[in-house]
Amino acid sequence: MKIKTKQTATGEIPKDWEEEEIGNIVSKIVMGQAPPSNSYNNEGIGIPFVKATEFGEKIPKIRVWTTKSLKEVNEDYVLLSIAGTIGLVNKGITCSIGRSVAGLKPNFNKITKDYFFYYLKKIAPHLIGRGSSQKIIVKKNIEKIKIPLPPLLEQKAIAEVLSTIDETIEKSDQIIQKTERLKKGLMQELLTKGIGHKEFKDVEIGRIPKEWEVVRLDKIVTLIKGKKPMYLTNKYEDGTLPYLSTEYLREGVNQKYTKPLNLVIVDDDDIILLWDGSNAGEFFVGKKGVLSSTMVKFLIKREDIDDLYLYYLLKTKEKFLQGQTRGTGIPHVDRDVLNNLKIPLLPLKEQHKIASILSAVDERIEKERQRKEKLERIKKGLMNDLLTGSKRVRV
Repeated sequence: MKIKTKQTATGEIPKDWEEEEIGNIVSKIVMGQAPPSNSYNNEGIGIPFVKATEFGEKIPKIRVWTTKSLKEVNEDYVLLSIAGTIGLVNKGITCSIGRSVAGLKPNFNKITKDYFFYYLKKIAPHLIGRGSSQKIIVKKNIEKIKIPLPPLLEQKAIAEVLSTIDETIEKSDQIIQKTERLKKGLMQELLTKGIGHKEFKDVEIGRIPKEWEVVRLDKIVTLIKGKKPMYLTNKYEDGTLPYLSTEYLREGVNQKYTKPLNLVIVDDDDIILLWDGSNAGEFFVGKKGVLSSTMVKFLIKREDIDDLYLYYLLKTKEKFLQGQTRGTGIPHVDRDVLNNLKIPLLPLKEQHKIASILSAVDERIEKERQRKEKLERIKKGLMNDLLTGSKRVRV
């Protein structure tokens, strides 16, 4: 049955819905104020202090407490960031809020807290602050924001649907985190003790299986630095390849293409190192494309080395390399430090097994990430449909 609608300031909504300004559907708005700086502590003494920078997925991440709270809210409130990063929304907790946060307490006779939370999540990214220096949303402008209001029972039903999918996303995120911890433990075990070894020896890099050897990195790889292309385009054209960026290597999001003339070509599974920039020292598995001028490609000199095994091993060296970067402006990897890295060299068959185990765990993580992304897309569609009334829930 077609939904009968009416036109309002927030768009088309069902005829039996109302539209109200926030000022008419909240019982209180608390504008945050920072406590004295000498009242802060990290020991959990007093009451949690929340700024917009502490906002999490649903509730704030507590890092600081205060013994002299000036503006307080509790679980009945919905929190909105109103300065700095405008448009973040959290559910309230008992806490003191800073100047970048407003606490909105719904009038429960008109709107449920969860429906209010989800509708603010929908519109908050589009809110615009005012001011010449730091942008901010003032109280009177918060009060004027209009919200479509279904009947209370329908509000509850809408929030239950969205809350259910939120819980599923949260469980997916927990699976990812648990599997990443498993991978970290496996890497520590496999890359130092190998598989099935009984006898070990002490060498300069620590205790390793007796059958293993130690080699310097520059004895097994050659570094090839990327070049800056003369031509870049935002769209694919005949004869072009993706110009590799950290976003593309991390997330598969490609924004630039170039013709690979006199440039360094990367193949799938090549080992790539970010050479320059704030994240210099980060390793990637390559994708088919053109190597960025801020990266180097590893050319493996020997046939008895599994490139995927070497990649996993080098990932354990990232923090060390990032702590040894050079340059006062743009940091870059120290070539001498990189070349002198000591690498355990083990039989090729064992390298294959270790790479296969870790790759299987990575595939599981990636599969779960894709599932989470799909759920987030479903949630986004549901929020748009249910919070505008274009689709109704049965009450």
